[in-house]
Amino acid sequence: MFPARQQIVGIYFSAHWCGPCRSFTPKLVAMYEELKAGGKKFEVIFVSSDKDQDAFDKYFGSMPWLALPFEDRDLKVFLPSEAPGMSFPPWRSWGLGRAWRLGWGSRA
Repeated sequence: MFPARQQIVGIYFSAHWCGPCRSFTPKLVAMYEELKAGGKKFEVIFVSSDKDQDAFDKYFGSMPWLALPFEDRDLKVFLPSEAPGMSFPPWRSWGLGRAWRLGWGSRA
C-alpha cells in the first residue's frame, strides 16, 4: 500500500454540513495519526465545501492536517481533471510532487 520512499498526499474534499463526511473524518484522523506515528510519509489536505468561514473553522479544527485556505476554496474547480472518478466521501491520494505543484503545503 505504501511505497517505501514516496510521500503520499491525500486530498480530502469535505464539508461540515455533510453527514457522511463528518462520520468519515474521525476514521481518517485515526488512520492519519497511525501512519504519522509509524513514520510514514503521509499528508492530507482538506478542501472545503463549507458555506462560510465559521463552518470551515469549526470543522477544520477537528483535523490535524493541512487545508486549502477557505478563501481559496474556489480553486478546487481545477481538481476534477486531476482526480477523475470521485468517490464519496471524496478522497484522492497523490504523490507529493503533484500537491506541491498545486501550491498547497502549509496549514491554513
